[in-house]
Amino acid sequence: MSRPGPRRDHSIGPLSEITSSHTPGTWTPKNIATRSFENLVALARDQELRREAKKLVWRDKGENPAELTTIEGCFNHAWTGGKRAGTLAFGIRAGVNLFLLLFRIIRTPRKLKFALIRHAVFGTDSFRFAAMMGTFVAVYKFFINALPLIPNNKLPEILRYTPPTTQSELDSHSSGEPLYIKRKEEKGPATEVTDEKPPSKDVFVRKPVARWHALVAGALAGLAVAFETPDRRLTIAQQIFVRGLQGSYNFWSKRFGMRIPFGDVMVFSLCCGQIMYAFLLSPTTIPRSYRVWIQRASKVPAACVRMNHDLTRTGKFNLEDIKELINWEVSAVFAPQVCTA
Repeated sequence: MSRPGPRRDHSIGPLSEITSSHTPGTWTPKNIATRSFENLVALARDQELRREAKKLVWRDKGENPAELTTIEGCFNHAWTGGKRAGTLAFGIRAGVNLFLLLFRIIRTPRKLKFALIRHAVFGTDSFRFAAMMGTFVAVYKFFINALPLIPNNKLPEILRYTPPTTQSELDSHSSGEPLYIKRKEEKGPATEVTDEKPPSKDVFVRKPVARWHALVAGALAGLAVAFETPDRRLTIAQQIFVRGLQGSYNFWSKRFGMRIPFGDVMVFSLCCGQIMYAFLLSPTTIPRSYRVWIQRASKVPAACVRMNHDLTRTGKFNLEDIKELINWEVSAVFAPQVCTA
């Protein structure tokens, strides 16, 4: 009875295909260990680069805000933040433009594709949006850090403030106390000594400043919306105003325990009703691009919308709209081809 020969290890083949510098059959435990170590080093470097890139955009939770004592320091801090915000805004706007362009670039002639891509990335919209966001962040950072440098004794009595030290978040103010933004303090049970969890891991540290500092800084930074086109300024201003109301509601609702059941659904319904009212009866109050998008998405003849507007506002309608509706089936078939040609 013959003794069976040694079995061959067929797992070397796939490993040898990973790196071209190793030929089949030359993998040894030392080579495998070296390769694994190199992969671990590369993974660690990649994670380190990700952390460094994240620090360029966000401050770590619990990291104390910058403590600036000179106007020059405030300017440098604001300039750095403005450049970072402008760069991110440019990339985001260019990316959104490219994403929207993908839906119609297939039907675009080849000779126009490069021009459309160039305009989507380096068009005026991207630069305007970057300038608006960069200026907003830079102005806000400068004034929110520079205004506290004004000595308290040189301010009017109503504008003076005291940074919070021992008062808790829920302490009530008297009518004569100055208002300021307080730093959140974690409250633990007054019992036995427990494991203290450092707040630097789970909370954002806010800079204690007077509320009128934030008001003035935000008002001056809001002027950055002037970099956008006139037809977009109103839309952006409305969005910022609504987001401010939302933040105020979230703050006060948590503080006093107020909760409206299905509040999000009701707000969304009110917004949709307002938009449709503007589309049907006050079309000049919304941007033309938004109005055209609703018209295309609704699949309703434009003549019907005009007749509804005229009958509601004046009690009359245009006979040309009736003629357009009579030929609507024919025009609906050929109109998209004419528009895209």
